[in-house]
Parts: sequence; structure tokens; C-alpha cells
Amino acid sequence: LPLQCHFGLDSLSLVRRGAQHVTGVDLSDRAIDKAQELAETLNLTTSTRFICCNIYDLQKHLSCNQGELYDIVFTSYGVVGWLPDINKWASLISQYLKPNGVFIMVELHPVLWMFDEMFSRIEESYFNQKTFICQRDGTYT
Repeated sequence: LPLQCHFGLDSLSLVRRGAQHVTGVDLSDRAIDKAQELAETLNLTTSTRFICCNIYDLQKHLSCNQGELYDIVFTSYGVVGWLPDINKWASLISQYLKPNGVFIMVELHPVLWMFDEMFSRIEESYFNQKTFICQRDGTYT
């Protein structure tokens, strides 16, 4: 169960590496559309499902009470810093894990938020409390 899966790179990679079924979740309808398109291109639609929703509303779209439990819940780069309620997010993760399931998180170290865009000088304190606003045209993908 990749949370905040964006366009499904990790979700599709997990299936290609042997996962029998992967359900990816993301807030962006454009990202989910792209994930579904990639799954079709790679002929992985029978092993993948993508859900577009706010992560905190996941139970409205994926029932953890009817056997929708996972061996692995996964999240990757650029997720944690944008979560308004990390405790609620952690509780949600635990609800979707099978007994003895594993939560895997890969994340960047917050020291990266200190640097300018070129990573040539430090602009912010490590303990910065200001709101971070990122305005860019396009996407990193």
C-alpha cells in the first residue's frame, strides 16, 4: 500500500519486483491518471489499483475492516513534510497493516530544507518554524 504514491513509480516497481497486488493512493487526480496510464502501458492493470483521495479520507475509499490489509505500507521521498497531522497518518498506517506487516519509509533528511535551490549556501535554520512555500511551474516528474 504505497501512500502518497504520486504517478505510481514505486507502486509499479513493487509489482514488477514480484508483489501480487499493489494499491497506490495519492491526492492528485492528474498523478493517479498518469499512474493508471503507466500501469496500462506496462500491462500491470490486473496487479495494481490506484485511489485518488485525501490520505486522511482513505477509509472512505478503502475498507481496512473488510480484509483490505497489507503486508507492506510504503511511503517515499517528499511526503512527511507536507502532512498536517502525522499522528493521524501513523494511526492510519497501523490500521492497514496485516499482523506482522511492515511499514517502510524512505525520506530525505530535513537538513536539505536549509539550502537554497542550487544547494550552494545555507539560507534557513535547521529549526526553521516558518511556513515553506514552493511555487514552481510544472513538476519534478
